[in-house]
Amino acid sequence: MISHAHGILGELFLFVPSQDFDFLKKINIFSLKKSGLGGSHQIFDLRSFSLHKNGAILRSPQIKNRNQAEDLVKSDFFVSADLFISKANERIYLDELLGFQVYDRDQSLGSISGFSSNGPQDLLLVQGAEDEMEIPFVEAFIREIVFDQKIIKMELPEGLTEINLKPPIVKKK
Repeated sequence: MISHAHGILGELFLFVPSQDFDFLKKINIFSLKKSGLGGSHQIFDLRSFSLHKNGAILRSPQIKNRNQAEDLVKSDFFVSADLFISKANERIYLDELLGFQVYDRDQSLGSISGFSSNGPQDLLLVQGAEDEMEIPFVEAFIREIVFDQKIIKMELPEGLTEINLKPPIVKKK
């Protein structure tokens, strides 16, 4: 998200929570869309960027002054999804795992329907037959990821799946 304008020459500050800036080296264009509003994406050329604190300062020839930059504050930042496909031995992007089946040892828990975070770690949202559960996506629990079969084999601590289950509804007479 564009968190604020930077300087007087139309620079934008892009907040990047992951602190992974490699994608910026691979793009020539980006698009912005005002958060929470209908409307279309505005497409911009990326002239240059520089890393600053927990984000990046972006420069585009289409944004010439601070007033134009201020109008883009709180816009969502978009780039091609093709940039977020990992290669062998690279860090995995979570979106690549959507729809994967998750197994705890040999028991199927369901398929990945989304992601969350509890701060220190990413969480897989796994939709089972009855409920959705949150499973920490940490190296210590992962035994194997089989991309061609869309399977994640895990070895979870005892009781982890049970704490995700909703308590049974008790009906009083």
